[in-house]
Amino acid sequence: MAINVTHLRSFYYVAEARSFTRAAQEARVSQPTLTRQVSALEADYGVPLLDRTTSRVDLTQEGHQLLDLCRPVFSRLDEIETFLKRQHTRSIRLDVVLCEVVSEILTLAYETFPDLTFNVRTLPSTNVMENLLDRAADFGLLTLPADVPPEIEHFLVYRARLVALVAKSHPWSRRRSISFRELDGQRIILGHTAGASRQLIDRNFTLHDVRPQVVQVIDSSELMIDLAERGVGIAVTGATGIIEKRLGLSLEFEEESTSIDVHFACRAERLRTQPFKAFFTFAKRHIALDETSSREQAPNHAKTSPRIRAISADGIRLKTE
Repeated sequence: MAINVTHLRSFYYVAEARSFTRAAQEARVSQPTLTRQVSALEADYGVPLLDRTTSRVDLTQEGHQLLDLCRPVFSRLDEIETFLKRQHTRSIRLDVVLCEVVSEILTLAYETFPDLTFNVRTLPSTNVMENLLDRAADFGLLTLPADVPPEIEHFLVYRARLVALVAKSHPWSRRRSISFRELDGQRIILGHTAGASRQLIDRNFTLHDVRPQVVQVIDSSELMIDLAERGVGIAVTGATGIIEKRLGLSLEFEEESTSIDVHFACRAERLRTQPFKAFFTFAKRHIALDETSSREQAPNHAKTSPRIRAISADGIRLKTE
């Protein structure tokens, strides 16, 4: 005969409280219900568990032994219940490359999933992928490597381009685009080598036989922009890393080899559990790239920043001061 867990838990409450009244309050059931369930447990197995008097409840020898067995069982059951409840209110860990779509999806997510919180970190794409594989992040927004691990589920969010930032006083400041080859011999500011954009830049240096004069390597988009504005050099970076609202335009490269695909990704196993499946489905519905009406747009040359001339990158909406 399978044991009735509800009856067993009722005994557990009474045995711990040594009182049917306090146990009923703890269990949030009526006292007659609790009494009936404990009596049914004793009757089912023919074992007396409680010595009842008008003033108190004591345990029989069998009752003491059963209580010792129940404590670790119900302690683990409480942990299990807490874990399952947290699956609908837990924090989602989201590692991302810098891009405006992060704000877009978070704004929508907070409205759709009011019980969820989002722990967001901005990292290079290589680090985002490592964290997904190590289960240190639940979801990632990143540029995927050439060989995507089979355990990663993903969809395309948008296509962007590498861009060049130049000071307003630079001879190229009135241009809308340049050839990547024109960087040969120029003073260049680059991002960290771990970033996917930097790796794409390096591949284009090799592809187009460009030998730049690298004056600064820096892991800060804001400082990179500031140095470009001050005329220290031409900052070359991915459009996914430009969210500075003071920018109006940035120089786009003419070569197709400078395009960047940005994906939303997670481990496929995550999709077997709520709320991860719901969040992934929601993200795919709202931010996945529609191939028939691409997020890729023509550069916007409408306005010039007071400090820096640039052409808007594909998929990024930049504002001026």
